[in-house]
Amino acid sequence: MRIAMLLPLLLLAGCVTTGGPSVVGRWDLTMQPVEGNSSPSWFEVILADGGLNGRFQGGGGHATPIHRIESNGPRFSFVRPPEDRPGAPGPRFEGLVSGSQLAGTMTSLTGMITPFTGVRTPPLIRTAPPVWGQPVDLLAQGVAGWRLQNPNSRPSWRVVDGVLENTETGGNLVTNDAWMDFRLQVEVNVPAGGNSGIYLRGRHEVQVLDSYGKPAGSREMGGIYGQVSPTSNPSRAPGEWQSFDITFLGRRVTVILNGVTIIDHQEIPGITGGALDAHSGEPGPIMLQGDHGPVKYRNMRLTPAG
Repeated sequence: MRIAMLLPLLLLAGCVTTGGPSVVGRWDLTMQPVEGNSSPSWFEVILADGGLNGRFQGGGGHATPIHRIESNGPRFSFVRPPEDRPGAPGPRFEGLVSGSQLAGTMTSLTGMITPFTGVRTPPLIRTAPPVWGQPVDLLAQGVAGWRLQNPNSRPSWRVVDGVLENTETGGNLVTNDAWMDFRLQVEVNVPAGGNSGIYLRGRHEVQVLDSYGKPAGSREMGGIYGQVSPTSNPSRAPGEWQSFDITFLGRRVTVILNGVTIIDHQEIPGITGGALDAHSGEPGPIMLQGDHGPVKYRNMRLTPAG
């Protein structure tokens, strides 16, 4: 059940190679286990020092380096080490590129094989300034405007006096509506040791974390988890209300935390761990992470951009 089984499908289209091996670039992946739900993933391949390396984002965790990628025409392979152990063994990926699509298999250390498919990550370049619509109060209907990502998870969210509160470790909360480009304004209250996240289009997590007094980082408050690092960390002490003003246009994001611009029109290369799907060229909902414990949100307004 290796690459040979995938060849008939891929040979239907020609291979396009520009600027190096055809695998060079960014890819939105969908892992397709024989049993269980599909898992959105992402990876990028770059030319460096006469070879290929890149990064890989699995269904969870954060994007991690791939130090060596082999390529022979449209074929490619690499080993993905564990997130925090770069030299350790990991699952082996083998695939075949056909134009703007690819397919392949991941073989775990125990020999379990998981097929995957992928498409090139769309650049989403805007050619005109946004035309702003009417603001939407995302808490106007209480929790009726939202749904649990997993209907079977613990219903731990409630709205009291205009405050959306996750009372305990439960499920992630997802808006019923979806948007492409927008500005999102919201206040958050993170307890000591608290951990949540705001997923833009359901795919790109803005970290919500008790990061008071810590250095700025992509996995700290206001960072795009594992993808974009803030320039500073103006986080307040746990238990205090803090404000986010987030503008997301195409692939470019601006994050203002407590009145300080910490990410200024930076590109988000790909999805982050925990994304709803890998369809990064499509509109998506706002998702709030609730599986790490209590957190509060209020004054949540989204202004769509045309």
